[in-house]
Amino acid sequence: MVVTGQELELVPCVQRRRPGRSGLGVALRVLRCGLGATLIAAAPIHASAAKANLKAGLPVNPRAPHQKYQLAPRGKIRYEHEIRDKDWRQSYRTKEVGEDKKTLIQRLRKGSTPARELAKAAALLQQRRLLSTPQEYTLVIKVLGKLGLYEEAKLLLVDMERMDIQPSIINYCAVLKAFALNKQWRATIEFISDMWEDGRIRPDVVAYSIAISACEKAGRWKEALQLLADMEERGIAPDTIVYNAAISACAKGGHVDRALQLLAAMPARGLNPDVITYNAVMNACAKSGQWDTAMGLLRDMRAEELNPDTTTYNVAMNACEKNRLGLETLRLLIDMYDFQVDPNHYTYNTAISACRKAGLWDEALELLTEMTEGGIRMDGHSYASAIAACRDDWEQALGLLARMEVEVVMPDVVVYGAVISVCEKAKQADLALTLLNQMGVSMLEPDLVTFNSAISAVEWAGMWESALSLLQEARNRHVHLDQRSYSAAIGACGRGGAWARALQLFSGMRSNYVAPDRIAYDSVLRACEAGGEWKTACKLLQTMQVEGIDPDLAVISVVAHTCDKGGAVEQATQLHDRVHDIKSKRWEGIQRRREEKWEGRQQSLRDGRQERKDRRQQRRLARRSRREEEWSEWDSEPVQTEF
Repeated sequence: MVVTGQELELVPCVQRRRPGRSGLGVALRVLRCGLGATLIAAAPIHASAAKANLKAGLPVNPRAPHQKYQLAPRGKIRYEHEIRDKDWRQSYRTKEVGEDKKTLIQRLRKGSTPARELAKAAALLQQRRLLSTPQEYTLVIKVLGKLGLYEEAKLLLVDMERMDIQPSIINYCAVLKAFALNKQWRATIEFISDMWEDGRIRPDVVAYSIAISACEKAGRWKEALQLLADMEERGIAPDTIVYNAAISACAKGGHVDRALQLLAAMPARGLNPDVITYNAVMNACAKSGQWDTAMGLLRDMRAEELNPDTTTYNVAMNACEKNRLGLETLRLLIDMYDFQVDPNHYTYNTAISACRKAGLWDEALELLTEMTEGGIRMDGHSYASAIAACRDDWEQALGLLARMEVEVVMPDVVVYGAVISVCEKAKQADLALTLLNQMGVSMLEPDLVTFNSAISAVEWAGMWESALSLLQEARNRHVHLDQRSYSAAIGACGRGGAWARALQLFSGMRSNYVAPDRIAYDSVLRACEAGGEWKTACKLLQTMQVEGIDPDLAVISVVAHTCDKGGAVEQATQLHDRVHDIKSKRWEGIQRRREEKWEGRQQSLRDGRQERKDRRQQRRLARRSRREEEWSEWDSEPVQTEF
């Protein structure tokens, strides 16, 4: 057996023979443990033999040659001849004389029993051979699965056969549950294969459902679909639970088409999708960004008279939030009130984030107030989304941060990053630096987003020294800087007049494995403009074109102004002509688009007139044909003459 995650003191299990109890096999003992418990197998040995071996300085159990050494409590190795003499004199058979089978079973069934006591009770039940029914073995297997001892749970099936107790499918499913509980998806598949090879117990729908659920939790969608196909090949009809697990596996793997195919195949097999099925498929659509498909599935649920729950609406809102559809999210929230579905904090967090991404800032703050009035406790994510919705209102953002302290909600890195971002938009550099220092006092490690917001805040103020110190602090904290970090720092140096430092930072980007982008080039060219370095600006413009970055009108204008400032008349004239050509081409493009738009509008008007003319002609022909039919019917009627 394997000792996992604990510092144990292994003591040989001394077995005393009782009258009529020979050949007890392997004895299990529970030893000292911390968070969990581990069952240790030792070969049986007589007490007299153990005592003689100890006195002679020999190993306690020579019939267990694989046990050459044992673990001590503090990680040291304790050899068998160093074990205290009193250890072999006592065993749990004598210590726990007062505990009977009923007490041990009740201890296993009690939910509040500590892990150590659970393992101890399970070991005593097997050591004393007190397990006599398949139901009792199922209980012990479940307990071992909760303790992480799935291999020991599997060995209990062998112990049942040795005790002449025929295992049932329930026992096998309990072992599969132990494997699935410990994320052993490969072991579940192998166990089902062993069941088919053995032939005594055939896997049923429950067994396959447990195995597919194990694959689903591990994200192994291919194995889940293979198990589903194996069921159908062997003539086992899957139920709704099996399909739900397979659909969830496809959703975690990001395969929306397969999830939709499984949903469409359920009615053909006589299965009706339930709310869990639709939630799984909608979750797959949300992860892939197909919000319209998710909304269509929500309409299908209502058409089939299924009542969507809170999870259904949360998944639909998540799909809309990823596509920045704030109004659709608000409509879903109104539908929840209409259908009397209670929203939770995740619902409001998603709605606030969707409104913020869609630019509905006031609606996001109103949702925060509605969340408070509804008695739903806000978490850090709620406050982070609400603070981000403040835009440049730094006073309101600080008010929300102070409100978190009143409601005993600890702000995290995301919350501080949102507040610093608001300070950046409001151009409050000193306040952003104060908040960054406050993060250090609160034992929080700033991330890349926080550093970028702080550097961008000091960029507007031209505090290039603070920008450089923030860059150095980020390097000291092993934060990998990106293009935005360097661009903001270069911009700060340019605004502060330190163009030499800006060029130094720009040249150091490649040595730090950061490729300059258009924004970085724009920042360093503006720094060159402030310093009048027209030669460097022209070289950077050429390098920019060589690297495949097409300079826009603003960049060329900056270089032209730099050349004017440095007295390079010829280069400035060429660049101004280039700017003029770009503006002319842009104006020609605008005119061409306007003409195309006008021509398209005129063509649509002509098409509309022709379509209306055709409809009028068709109505005339229809009236004429009806009139001719009426005349033909009147002419065909016989004329009756009265005399």
